[in-house]
Amino acid sequence: PQRHLTYRLYQLVPGDAERRWVWHEEVFLREAERLIPADDTESLRELEAVLHHLRTLPTTPELFGMTHADFGPQNFHFSTVHGITAFDFGNCCRHWFTSDVAIAATLFRTQPNRTEVRDILVAGYRTAFPIAEEMLREFGW
Repeated sequence: PQRHLTYRLYQLVPGDAERRWVWHEEVFLREAERLIPADDTESLRELEAVLHHLRTLPTTPELFGMTHADFGPQNFHFSTVHGITAFDFGNCCRHWFTSDVAIAATLFRTQPNRTEVRDILVAGYRTAFPIAEEMLREFGW
């Protein structure tokens, strides 16, 4: 829908670059090597593999841009009349658009029907924005 187009076309204005971080600047990623014990070589290898993989993903405007970055139930209201109203944009960052779906889905990671829940979230997201199939394949990363 046209009303959602501005979200995808967000342009940084002077000062935004300093206020809005990029996915790899997230504190747990930025500090991961310091937080993981040096003798936990398996975790450090996995961290490096994940970061390497994520750095290879495309960052075209259709796939990557300004995201909410904290799109969990504590940060939106739902109404059958108005749909979802998001708030608390303090963590907005530049990330893959699918990250908002992935963040919401983490709440269901221990549920036996988590794939079904993910599919429902994706279907809902697709009513506002397309999600590229190539990015759905990356969802687990």
